[in-house]
Amino acid sequence: MTETAKPAKSRKKLWFTLALIAFNILVLAGIILHEIHGKEEQILDKEIFVTWAANYRFLVYALCCVLCYILFESLKYLIFIRSFAGRWMPMTALKTAILGKYYDFITPLGSGGQPFQIVYLSTQKKIPIGPATSIPLSGMIVYQVGYVCFAISMFVVYACIPHSLPLATPVLYLAGFGAFCYLIVPAIVVLFSVFRETTLKILRFFVKLGHKMRLVKDVDATLEKTAASLDEYRDSFKQLLKKWYILLIGVLLGWLMTCSNCMIAYFVVRASGMSVNWLEMLCLTIFTYCSVTFIPTPGNTGAAEVGFYAVFAGLQSTFWVTMLWRVLSYYSILLIGLCVIVFTPLKRKIQNARANRRRPPVAETGEPAQSETQNAEGAIETERDAIEKSQ
Repeated sequence: MTETAKPAKSRKKLWFTLALIAFNILVLAGIILHEIHGKEEQILDKEIFVTWAANYRFLVYALCCVLCYILFESLKYLIFIRSFAGRWMPMTALKTAILGKYYDFITPLGSGGQPFQIVYLSTQKKIPIGPATSIPLSGMIVYQVGYVCFAISMFVVYACIPHSLPLATPVLYLAGFGAFCYLIVPAIVVLFSVFRETTLKILRFFVKLGHKMRLVKDVDATLEKTAASLDEYRDSFKQLLKKWYILLIGVLLGWLMTCSNCMIAYFVVRASGMSVNWLEMLCLTIFTYCSVTFIPTPGNTGAAEVGFYAVFAGLQSTFWVTMLWRVLSYYSILLIGLCVIVFTPLKRKIQNARANRRRPPVAETGEPAQSETQNAEGAIETERDAIEKSQ
């Protein structure tokens, strides 16, 4: 590559990064404006802030639940990366968890996280495409299974405890339907992983359809490439199936993630000066999530608030309780994810600049001595290895 081509490529990558950051900021701003539109009078209620200050410990507990939510997700990916790629990569697991949740929260039906995780693991962390594909998809499956298990357990608990807050019967039906929908995706993925030939037949149908629509140029080449990726994913997923204890740990972590997320609502209500049964709050919160699962908006925006209002209409200061719940359970994840997206390229650029400064000056002939070149390359390689290990 020529010297003029390198700056051009760097500028193109920089503009792409800036455009991605700007897009994410616009999405975040749009979601926040949607939340507060038409609620100006309720926003002027300042007494709730005094109550929060008096009950600050519950806000601390709610924040701890947010951190536990991220921690459990990171532990899941730490275990899966070790199982699929054979390496312990704690910082990579943390970034994979944060990026996945961030893009899940800004895309309809929470469907955007896995592609970004696959790209991050395969391109930046140099994990082979098979394991890099299996890690996010397997993580999605075990999380959704853990989510449904938690929802089922809360349905059972709700039938066995006294109720202090009214709940409309249609909400229960919607929650049951939402939990069922949540289980469809992992069931289909597992079936596709087990029945390879059936999957290839279905893929052939869609590839041919894409060819007729002029979206696919070469049917055979596309099928061959897709089948190769599918085989890598299938082999990696079978390795995970053999380690049943890892699957169970993943489902358990998904259960704990869901529980941590639902506990945020309980601590927010307590911080707002109300005393409620924590088990009932867990049940009603998961019912709220399940009842809006199939709403195709980023992070169920709008639907989640309406569901929370409907379920917790008997609470005082419903607007502020809802907003604080959304800030902790939704916007905090978006903010953390945005920070990772913004600062990761900056950190990488600083590291590359430090590595480049260690290169020896070029001699008059235009080439450094052989020994100096080897020493410089060794220093740069050592620093890169150290950076990789630290991540």
